[in-house]
Amino acid sequence: MLFRLMLLIGIGIILLSSCDKQDDSDLEDIIIGREFDPQLLGTWTMNFSTRDDFNGIGSWLDSLHFAENNIGNQKIYQFSELEREVPFLYYTDFDTLFIFRNKKLEKWVYDFKDDNLSIISIHSIYISYSEFLTYTRSE
Repeated sequence: MLFRLMLLIGIGIILLSSCDKQDDSDLEDIIIGREFDPQLLGTWTMNFSTRDDFNGIGSWLDSLHFAENNIGNQKIYQFSELEREVPFLYYTDFDTLFIFRNKKLEKWVYDFKDDNLSIISIHSIYISYSEFLTYTRSE
């Protein structure tokens, strides 16, 4: 009985140690050069406001910039002050936009209507929870 337990533990250790963890640089190499929808190129912005617990109002600007070579950048401003800047890599496949940022690959469904870009993310952890964002083309 002890021999079987030790054998199972040994096999488990061998299996776990033989698994290759995907390196982030590998993902970058896979994304760079992939196809993308040329309609995405340029800067897209979204304005929104928030209210805190003390009735303070915040005005926000979220800006997505899609450039050539699958490289993008997100800038978030509170009022006119840059709050956060997040570089990302991206590619598209049919109606799906894949964004690699903060060491995670995100999957969004996207659509264009007039000068608007709508993106929807469905989080697999919470099936009923999704994000729906609409950006306007900025010039």
